Amino acid sequence: MAPYLSLEGIANLIAVDECSVRLETRLRKVVAEKGSKPVITSEKSYSKGVSIIGGISGTGQLIWDIIDSRANSTHFKNFLETVKFNYGQYLPNKGPIHMQLDNATYHKTKTVKEKAKELGIEFHFQPSHSPHVMAAEEIWRQLREFLRSRLFKSINWLREAITEFFVFNRVLNISITSYLT
Repeated sequence: MAPYLSLEGIANLIAVDECSVRLETRLRKVVAEKGSKPVITSEKSYSKGVSIIGGISGTGQLIWDIIDSRANSTHFKNFLETVKFNYGQYLPNKGPIHMQLDNATYHKTKTVKEKAKELGIEFHFQPSHSPHVMAAEEIWRQLREFLRSRLFKSINWLREAITEFFVFNRVLNISITSYLT
C-alpha cells in the first residue's frame, strides 16, 4: 500500500483522473441490409467531444463533472468544490480528503494548490507513467465499454449517455486498495 495512507485513510481517498470522449460523425462501418444504402443523419460533420473529471472514493462512490472543453485549472478547482461540498459530508472518517492524482500540469498550479488547502484536500501524486496504480482508469474503461457501439446524433445525446452511466453506476465495485498495493 502507498506509504502515505493507513487503512483507515483509504475511506477518505479519492482517485481522480480526466477522460475525453469524442463524438465523431464520420462513420467508418455501418451494418445495413444488403443492397440498401444506409442513411444516418447527424447534427454536425466534424468531431466534437466532452471531457470528464471524475473519481472514485475508497468506498466505491463515483464523483464526476462533465465539461465541454479540455480540462484546465479552473475546471479542476470547480471539481474540488464539488468533491468537498457534495461528497465530503458522506466521508466515514472526519478529517482531510486525500486525492490521488496524476501529474497533469493544472493539478500543480498555485491557484489549485491554494484552493485544495482552503478546502482541506491533500494531494498525493502518483509516479509518472503509472496508470496501473490509478483506480479511476477503470472507470474510463467501463464508461467506454458502456458507450461502445452506440450512435449519438448530437453532443447532448452523448452527454446524456455519460450521465446515465454515472447515475446508473453510482457505486462501482472497484477496490482502490488493490491499485495501491
